Amino acid sequence: MTDRGKKRCYDMRLYLVEWVVLNPEAGREMKYIYNMSKSQLIKACLYTEGKLSKQELIDLINYVRNFLKAAKARLKEQKEQDSCGEEPE
Repeated sequence: MTDRGKKRCYDMRLYLVEWVVLNPEAGREMKYIYNMSKSQLIKACLYTEGKLSKQELIDLINYVRNFLKAAKARLKEQKEQDSCGEEPE
């Protein structure tokens, strides 16, 4: 995967999924591939090529996980506010 900047996110995700299947021990840390942005996918691809350390990959995964957790909490809070604000007719 040489020119990642021109690749589509779908192609990078497919590459990462295939890499995880072929390298199950090293790819054990690879999570949230489908929720990553293009720049995050590029960093994950750098890990597969040995240009990114495992700790940097774990930091990236933790960032994505925390972002998703916060988004889920905001959505839940918004739903609760919407349900409390409506009165039945």
